[in-house]
Amino acid sequence: MSNNHIETKNEPKFSLTSNQNRKFNILIKIESNNLIIECEADDFLIKHIYMKKITLEEFKNNDYFKQFETLEEIINEIFTKNKFKAINIEEDINQIKLTINLFSSKYKDVIFDIPEVKNNSDDRFNELYNIISELKKEVVKLNEENKNLRIELNKVKEFINMKDDREEKEENESKGKLNMDYIKDIYNISKKPLIISPIDSYTQQKITMDPCPFKENENYIYHIIGYSNWNLIKVYSSFEHFKMQNYKEFQIPINGYGSNWTIFKNCLYYCSDTKGQNIIKLNLKTNKKENEKNLNDNKGDIGQWGGYNCIIFISNPESLYITYQSSSINKLVIRELNPDSLEVINSWEIDAKVKSNYGALFMIGKVLYGTNNYSESPTKIIYKYDLNDKRDYNINIDFENIGGYDTSLHYCYNTRQLWTVNNGKFYSYDVNFG
Repeated sequence: MSNNHIETKNEPKFSLTSNQNRKFNILIKIESNNLIIECEADDFLIKHIYMKKITLEEFKNNDYFKQFETLEEIINEIFTKNKFKAINIEEDINQIKLTINLFSSKYKDVIFDIPEVKNNSDDRFNELYNIISELKKEVVKLNEENKNLRIELNKVKEFINMKDDREEKEENESKGKLNMDYIKDIYNISKKPLIISPIDSYTQQKITMDPCPFKENENYIYHIIGYSNWNLIKVYSSFEHFKMQNYKEFQIPINGYGSNWTIFKNCLYYCSDTKGQNIIKLNLKTNKKENEKNLNDNKGDIGQWGGYNCIIFISNPESLYITYQSSSINKLVIRELNPDSLEVINSWEIDAKVKSNYGALFMIGKVLYGTNNYSESPTKIIYKYDLNDKRDYNINIDFENIGGYDTSLHYCYNTRQLWTVNNGKFYSYDVNFG
């Protein structure tokens, strides 16, 4: 056998084509008593991606090839009898692809098309197997580093997404934290309220805003007509739309009772029974019930007016409350609720006071107020209970109560006014604190 390499026309030559249409040529030849395997890429700056030399002595370490004297005989045996398995290279075909992959696509997956290749010495030779043992560790290492980089990149993406969600939540919550520092005891209430009419001829209805709004609904006004088995909500996107009666209306899945429901953080809180014992939390964005809780100790006292107002829902920029007549102690109670679980987190009992003693009950800040009569015009605010010092006081503040039929009096933190609906007309009263 000559020491010069086999002529090019006799050299086994095979092509690999990546999905980026790059060509890689694999050549096998004999040179200086060595079997040489080369991988070339004509369109790369580094033309020779890989070169491997296998000596006659290395072949003879394999029991199968000990019977042959020359490399030429060994190569002939490999090519004519397809003995690639005998030199233990079948398992390394994936490493060949990985190595070419590193040079061709910067760690992106590459699909190779390995066409059938004819060799002058053997027409049955259809696929290439090759050993790249000296690159094994490096390829595996690079592949592992690439995997770790992907993991770290995903962590960074998750952190960025979490940060964006947190910032959006903080922005929304900051919109909801309306200032309450100005609130003190009521000094007086304006005698000339803003009046919008007609809203609806139905007597019992409530119109309110969310005291802790998200950015998307910070100007929304919510309007429910009726007190028995209601299920329609009108939503106005602004006060101007409210004055023009330009609204969207949707139906909730669980009917409600009473006209003293409330909105808090884009959720509707109300009762779904005539005794005020079943509390519902409804997400207004999804129109789905998020929670439900039963109040076993609600006596069901409807107060002076009635209308299934056995429970009053109250919200401010920070908290959610309910007030009702407890059957276990026969006292008026105030409960602060966790807005998600509806569990009681604080509780106040008002000694010797009964809900029916008052025409309307409403809260401003952490003070509960009660009017003398819901249907007198004018009437007076005659009672307050301070949640901070847990004391009650008899007071005497004039309240015009124009219209003479108040069923939903409450404080609107968004406009800093008392809002109510009397006989189909909307009234908003300025409140002065002293």
